[in-house]
Amino acid sequence: MTLQGIAESFSALGVPVFLADVKGDLSGISTAGSPTAKNADKLVACAKEIGIDNYSYADNPAIFWDLYGEQGHPIRTTVSEMGPLLLARLMGLNETQEGVLSIAFKYADEEGLLLLDLSDLQSMLAYCAENADALSTRYGNVTKASVGAIQRQLLQLESQGGAHFFGEPALDIHDFLKVDDQGRGYVNVLAADKLMQSPKLYATFLLWLLAEMFEKLPEVCEQQSAAFLRVAALVPRIALDQVKQEKLADGLTRIEMRVSNRGYLGSYGLASAKKLPHSEPLRLSIECEGVRLAAPSEPVVEIGHLDGWGKGLYNGPTIFAPWTRGNIHEKFVALVAEGRGRIKLRLGSCRVGYKTFEVEVG
Repeated sequence: MTLQGIAESFSALGVPVFLADVKGDLSGISTAGSPTAKNADKLVACAKEIGIDNYSYADNPAIFWDLYGEQGHPIRTTVSEMGPLLLARLMGLNETQEGVLSIAFKYADEEGLLLLDLSDLQSMLAYCAENADALSTRYGNVTKASVGAIQRQLLQLESQGGAHFFGEPALDIHDFLKVDDQGRGYVNVLAADKLMQSPKLYATFLLWLLAEMFEKLPEVCEQQSAAFLRVAALVPRIALDQVKQEKLADGLTRIEMRVSNRGYLGSYGLASAKKLPHSEPLRLSIECEGVRLAAPSEPVVEIGHLDGWGKGLYNGPTIFAPWTRGNIHEKFVALVAEGRGRIKLRLGSCRVGYKTFEVEVG
């Protein structure tokens, strides 16, 4: 499973994806492949080998981003939105220098001064150095030496391309969380081939991205919403198999099927997530050929939620040990059919995928 394959799977499920393209070879994710391309026959053969019968080529909705604005849409944020804490951690400032930087931000905020880019911050620091005595009386000790150390770190950041990242218009984090008209999540590809050569700028962007997600998407952290739960929901491996088949009177046959979760995590993440509206339960669809379904009365059976394999009884050092044995990870469904023929079963949901199984009756 490649990074691109994982991204395509998430996108198909309606989950927006963010990727950093270091080598510059992920741009092809937006274009459908071709059966006449080199090694196309090997791809088809590999797909059949792992059980993919309906292998086909398709494009994926993609948006390209670039902090330098050369290979995609530019990504920008303001110095004020970054804040003194993240900037201090990024530049490796000591406690005293971090305090001075916080004073500069505090003064700018109280005076209604916007810090949009690095030049604004440099100007504010120069003002702090010139008025160190007055600011020290009001906020605490401000020294020219500390201001100078911060300015030197800012120069290093600017030399690595920081001026491209700080400025307006600031990016809205929700621009990364879009779906197309078919319900597929957009794959956001960040051009990082050049960015990798500027580690401070790269770290700045990543810190900002995490901070924005935490601030603007609180429901992700507090309620385990779909944006991240869907990632965990793909970890388990659901299975469907026949336990036994027995003849009954009047030409009836009883088939007992077992539905199990053989993954190591709960198939729907935390227990609290099962109450959320996006938590779709597993369903078993039944299709008959040549036989009549006597039971259950409906062709779709709701299985509900399965706990992770290994939750409960286990005899390993942890519940993630290979010899884990679970006791509440499976459910059983009894089918009663009349006549001779075939029953086609389809188990799953859009969040964990689907499994198919055929049962010969009679």
